[in-house]
Amino acid sequence: MVGMVILNYNDYKTVKHLYDIVKNYKSIAHIVIVDNCSDDGSYEELESTCECTVLRTKKNGGYSYGNNYGIRWLENNCPCEYYIVSNPDVEFDEAFVKKIVNYMEIDKRIGIMSGVMLERNGQPAKSQFGVTTGYWKAVLECLYIYRRYQMHYAKHQVDKKKMVNFVQVVWGSLFIISACAYRKIDGFDENTFLYHEENIISERIKNSGYKEAILTNVSYIHMHAVTISKATSRMKRHKLGMESQYYFQCHYHNLSKAKRLILKSMIRFSIAELAIINRVLSIFGK
Repeated sequence: MVGMVILNYNDYKTVKHLYDIVKNYKSIAHIVIVDNCSDDGSYEELESTCECTVLRTKKNGGYSYGNNYGIRWLENNCPCEYYIVSNPDVEFDEAFVKKIVNYMEIDKRIGIMSGVMLERNGQPAKSQFGVTTGYWKAVLECLYIYRRYQMHYAKHQVDKKKMVNFVQVVWGSLFIISACAYRKIDGFDENTFLYHEENIISERIKNSGYKEAILTNVSYIHMHAVTISKATSRMKRHKLGMESQYYFQCHYHNLSKAKRLILKSMIRFSIAELAIINRVLSIFGK
């Protein structure tokens, strides 16, 4: 039994597009759409047009909160052995589900698994998996020039000669988690609103004795933050990312007071730096 959770916030058209793709997949027993307290009529639109369970949260609690809401509803009403966690801005075929679940049935060490992430043009993404962010890398990521370098030059590619690649971080846009692993990690940490959830999930999975992996003979297309870009400004996204980074480093790496102070100071600098950069870009109409 496989259940699927699709998270929505003010983007019902993208959600409906994904729902129409997956609604007839026989490998998915139950689909739950979780509306994270949208204010654009998304809930009403999805409830009236999608023949599946559509839930509305009491607040917009972010990525982890919304996905916990959907998975826990499934656990109470339609228990499954596996759960698909999906952003709305993805596309995948039924083979993606079947092959991943079949492999996870064989190797019970794997708690989370996904396929190869592709860009919207069908080309492989530059970074197909992530690496856990250490403290000093978190400090460097406060610098605009370092983030630009990472965006253009940092690459993590799967080895397609191997059917399975064990990785530190599977991207949160689309993955399958076993019900056993989900219960073992006590769900997703709801103390961040957005960003760095993958790092946190990775730590919890690792500490629970499970592994994360990518199956290289299946893939999915990711449109990259369609919903997030529509809903929040660049500065808002940056602040959310910095807040999540600080929480992750403090609570999962047990930082000393001195390291916390350094990171907090760098985050303040980073926000001021981006404000100046945005101002300069706006002068040139960018």
